[in-house]
Order: sequence, then C-alpha cells, then structure tokens
Amino acid sequence: MIGTHPRKAYRCGAPLWNRNDGVMDSSSHVRASRTRAELGLRLAAVVAVTAAGAAWLHVKGPMPVVRVTTALDETVPFGYMLTAFPVLGMLVGDWAVMVWRRAPWPRIVELTLTTALVVAVGQARLALQLPISGHALLVGYVLARRALLGVGAGWYPRLEYAVVLGILAAITFPKLVWWTDPVTLGVGLGLGGLLALPARWVAVRTAWIRSH
Repeated sequence: MIGTHPRKAYRCGAPLWNRNDGVMDSSSHVRASRTRAELGLRLAAVVAVTAAGAAWLHVKGPMPVVRVTTALDETVPFGYMLTAFPVLGMLVGDWAVMVWRRAPWPRIVELTLTTALVVAVGQARLALQLPISGHALLVGYVLARRALLGVGAGWYPRLEYAVVLGILAAITFPKLVWWTDPVTLGVGLGLGGLLALPARWVAVRTAWIRSH
C-alpha cells in the first residue's frame, strides 16, 4: 500500500505509509490530512461563489428595494446583495465535502434539491417581487440546517456559523430600520427553517438504515 492516496487509504482501512522511510503514519495524521482537504474544499467554495456572485451583481446592475411587494425609489446597497453569496458558498462547500466523503446519496440529493429550491425562490423574489426575503430565506435555511445536523467540531464550522449569524444581523437592521419590512424577513426565516427539516429526517433515516 506504499504510495496510497490518503483518502483511499482512510476509506478502505489500509495502512498509510510514509513513502520516504516506510514508517506507518498515525491515524491522527490521516485525520489531519482529511480535515485539511475538507477545509480546502469549503474555503474554495466560499471564495468561488462569492467572486461569481460579485461578478453577477456587477453585470446585473443596481436593483430596487422591494418592501413586501412594492418597489421603492431606492436601490439595494451592493454590500447587502453580496452577503448572500458567502452563505450560498457554505452550502456548496457542504455539498462538495459530502461528495468527497461519498456520503449516502439521499443526503446529497436532499442538499442539492433544497439548495436549488432556496436559490429558485430567491430569484423569483427578484423577478416576481414575492413577499419573501431571499437573503432571509437563505440565512434561515443554513442556520436551521446547522442547528438540526450539528454545527460541527473544530474552529472552522463554528466560524461559519458565527459569520452567518453576523450576516443575519446585517440584513435584519436595514430590513427593519431602513425599509420597515418585517414581513419578508419573517417569511424568509420561517420558510428557511422549514426547508431545513428534511435534512434532519434524511440524516436520521440513512443512519438507521446503515445500522440495520
């Protein structure tokens, strides 16, 4: 098994050898390598999605503020619009890590479908002026999903959760103070929480099936 890739060695239970001196590495080294790889996937997803979102916003141009379903004579600040994309990048990072770990396919499908639905509703808000905040929907979904499945061990999952909480505060202030629009904020957070519920059910169901 000399030269076996760390991920393959970890998955099949094969020993991981140091190809320089033939000494077997400890399991902690394997876990550390796996953690670094997953961290790289998550960071790359956040950076890539945020950069793509910034480019899309630049091309699309300013968008009007919509209070519930009424467009106002002012535009949404660029920074406010941009806050959605790091959060979306976290979901893409979750998906990438699931695929890399070869997680049970129902969990991957669930995350794919619910994320696509969140994005679709957010786009419909822009196009059809639905009475729901796409930002609040996305943030509510991620916070509820993390709460239901567990934030995760280590500093980075906790950092992500803290960042999303900060973004929630950043979108709540203008919604309530500048635009006096608690309706779309509340609807978005509530629907986001509901859309996160299948994640818990699928996780528990797949764990039960694998244990029997």
